[in-house]
Amino acid sequence: MIKSLAELDHVKRNYPITFSPFKIKNVELPNRVVYPPWVVNFAKDGKVTEEITLFYRKMAEGGTGMITVGAAGIASEVPPGYEGVLRIDTEDCIPGMKGLFDLLKGYGCAVSLQLAHNGRQALAPAPGVDGLFAPSNIPDPILSQLSPNYKLHVMTKADIDRVRGQFVNSSYNAAKAGAQIIEFHAAHGYLLHGFLSGRTNKRTDEYGGSIENRTRFLREIVEDSRKRIGDDIIICVRISAKDFLEGGLEPEDYATIMPILDEAGVDLWHVSVGTQTESFERCTPIKELGEAPHIDIVTQVKRYTRLPVIAVGGITSLKTAEAILSEKKADLIAIGRSQVADQDFVRKSAEGKEDSIRKCLRCNRCCFWLHGENRMHCVVNPDYRKKKTKKTQ
Repeated sequence: MIKSLAELDHVKRNYPITFSPFKIKNVELPNRVVYPPWVVNFAKDGKVTEEITLFYRKMAEGGTGMITVGAAGIASEVPPGYEGVLRIDTEDCIPGMKGLFDLLKGYGCAVSLQLAHNGRQALAPAPGVDGLFAPSNIPDPILSQLSPNYKLHVMTKADIDRVRGQFVNSSYNAAKAGAQIIEFHAAHGYLLHGFLSGRTNKRTDEYGGSIENRTRFLREIVEDSRKRIGDDIIICVRISAKDFLEGGLEPEDYATIMPILDEAGVDLWHVSVGTQTESFERCTPIKELGEAPHIDIVTQVKRYTRLPVIAVGGITSLKTAEAILSEKKADLIAIGRSQVADQDFVRKSAEGKEDSIRKCLRCNRCCFWLHGENRMHCVVNPDYRKKKTKKTQ
């Protein structure tokens, strides 16, 4: 069991806070390490596969305290290139997800499911859809140049109502599947982030203009989901605390946003930065930025909420995690790429075997969509290296 790692002498000397339990509502995490949501594209028809189960099982065996599965789509319309993404929009997605969650809980970790809508971030709309949903007619400046099929659809109020309903329905399905935590993806340029950011939201109705209005869509989703799933399920929101783009979100904006959503029913914040295209080097920090390059931004927005905060972004060692926690800059630490590179990262660190950990190169080859690939690969983990194709004679 993961809890037993806290009893190791190496942990007591070096990582006492990192391996201390942390309780949110009625869910107790055995330690403070989180595996964050990471699209691997291993699903089939939106459903859990043996490959997905094996991937997350190894994370649980490796000792991480909380695993966030996802992102999971909230609608059956899937843009090209995302056919391997999990979904939770229909009841037939529930059994496979429940089996996965039950397995992971058996190792002692908490389980979370991230819900997401791509918004304008795809190369083309899903088949049969007339455009990528967006709050305003502002194309992604990178993706729109990569595909002749890129096209936006500015959302009407009817569209907003329908997508809100899809988020709420997917929340209910996630709860039925046994998710203890449901995370709404409002970061990295996805649809909900698009509404929050003044750079991409130029609406003149009640969903645009002031920060309060730009928060309205996400607030309504949180409120309606809370009513549907009850009080026991933890609601988490992932945000980009700073867009690193002119006219984009700044940490100070969250002095308004976070209290609104705290009141709406949020229980946990997951604080990232950047977008997946225009400021990708910040969203998934490149090695040149050093370790934990945005922790001061996390600390700043933490002041705007009374709720626990997950820090994420370029944290590559439990030594750094312990320092962040001891200085109360965050309550939980999300480590993504380093756990992909070595799924025993947490356990090896606890056992004092840090030198044996396969080091993440932070090359971002695992961000497969940047390289025109259709599934996740890792250049250092042999289980996920890209298979070489045989040359024909």
